[in-house]
Amino acid sequence: MKHVRMVRGDSDLDGLLKAAKPSAVMFYADWCPDCTRFKPTFATLAGQYGKRISFLAVDVGRLPHLEQDYGIGLIPTVLLFERGRLSRTWEFVQDIQSYRSHFGQMFPRSK
Repeated sequence: MKHVRMVRGDSDLDGLLKAAKPSAVMFYADWCPDCTRFKPTFATLAGQYGKRISFLAVDVGRLPHLEQDYGIGLIPTVLLFERGRLSRTWEFVQDIQSYRSHFGQMFPRSK
């Protein structure tokens, strides 16, 4: 997914979340059909808002402990972090308008 950084491990995610730029983190699994359907939506958002928000992806099949550490119950789940703190959670939300509405209120849309 262009504009989306794949998280490789704990230290990778920790470092990215502490950055000044807000981060949207998608938790997914390759075997999950709903995740597969959601990936293009997440990639579209990354293309639209990527100058203002970092878009990250965590494969819970490869990093299951992160799923537990962040309390993920359903996938796909997107967590939004600002200044290293969780500010919003979307569980199993496929509709792009929900994200656009929230990002549009928080951050001017990147051109």
